[in-house]
Order: sequence, then C-alpha cells, then structure tokens
Amino acid sequence: MRDDEMDTLANGFNLMIDNFREQEFIKSTFGRYMPEQVATAITDSGGDLHRQSRLATILYTYIQRFTTICKSLEPEDLGDW
Repeated sequence: MRDDEMDTLANGFNLMIDNFREQEFIKSTFGRYMPEQVATAITDSGGDLHRQSRLATILYTYIQRFTTICKSLEPEDLGDW
C-alpha cells in the first residue's frame, strides 16, 4: 500500500474507534438515568426515535423537609440518604 492509502485506512479506523467510544459514553451516561435497553435504543437509532403511546402509572410524592436535607448534604451523599 502507498502512504496515502495507509492514511485513509488509519483515518477510517480512528473515526470508527471515536464513534464507538462516543456511543459507549452516551450509553453509560444515559444508563445512569434510564434502563440500558432505552439507552441502547437511543444510540442504535442515532437519536431518531418515534413517539409512542404507553399506559403508565406515575407516583408523585413529597418527602417532608427534603429540600432542607438536600441543602445540608453533598450531592454524592444524597444518593446514600
């Protein structure tokens, strides 16, 4: 192979690795806040999701003095509370 062919090959490979790393980063970031299968669906579709209608039960709750508690804790400690 000539140098320009090797450059093209190397650039393509590097782009593929960068895209893979970006997808993994997005999956791991979304994975903190939603199920893995949802994060995978988002990355696999390139973010092109279609609206869906679902029946869901949502519970809203209030924890007395929670705002005060949050102010007194560090963010990383709040999850352990």
